[in-house]
Amino acid sequence: MSTSRRRYSAQFKDEAVQMVVQTGQPIAQVARDLRVNEGTLGNWVHLWKLDHPDPEPEATVFDREKMGSPGMSVGSVLASGR
Repeated sequence: MSTSRRRYSAQFKDEAVQMVVQTGQPIAQVARDLRVNEGTLGNWVHLWKLDHPDPEPEATVFDREKMGSPGMSVGSVLASGR
């Protein structure tokens, strides 16, 4: 018994990845909905994340409070032991 290998267009891959990235749905769920192998979709998402790393998160109010005054640096906070 031979199995043919499915080929997916770049547009299909991009849209599938965006369903995972933008909605936050698990890869397994999106893969089932699209009838794609979970590992295949996982690979596409992994490659997308390598090309689109998360930006540095902005400091929260809690982070700023830990750092003290607005002019204080991370290094000075670590050195002071706060």
